[in-house]
Amino acid sequence: TPSEIVSISAKITSIEAQIEHCLERIASVETDIKNCEDTNELVYLRKEKDRLLKKEEQLHKKEEQLRKEKDRLLKKEEQLRTEKEQLREKELILLRKSQPSVVGKLYSHCILSLLINIFYIM
Repeated sequence: TPSEIVSISAKITSIEAQIEHCLERIASVETDIKNCEDTNELVYLRKEKDRLLKKEEQLHKKEEQLRKEKDRLLKKEEQLRTEKEQLREKELILLRKSQPSVVGKLYSHCILSLLINIFYIM
């Protein structure tokens, strides 16, 4: 998932640049509208402004979706990390249980030696 997160971050950056460009274009069109004297061109400029405003809104929606997806992936990554740590802890516990302790080995060795000595004396 790290590569997915990087990819989404790159897309977000790209969309932010597109939004910035769109805002600049809207400002330019608004300036043209203020300075425009031709009625036909004024109609075109207003339509262009509306189109740009819709495009900006769509870009913001897409950016929000990508941010949500990125957050979801980051949460999933954190959850997997936590799960991995828990599994490692369980593995260590199981390893400890499956391997007799040093004290247990010494204790069983002493008992075995004692039994051998008792049988040897008899």
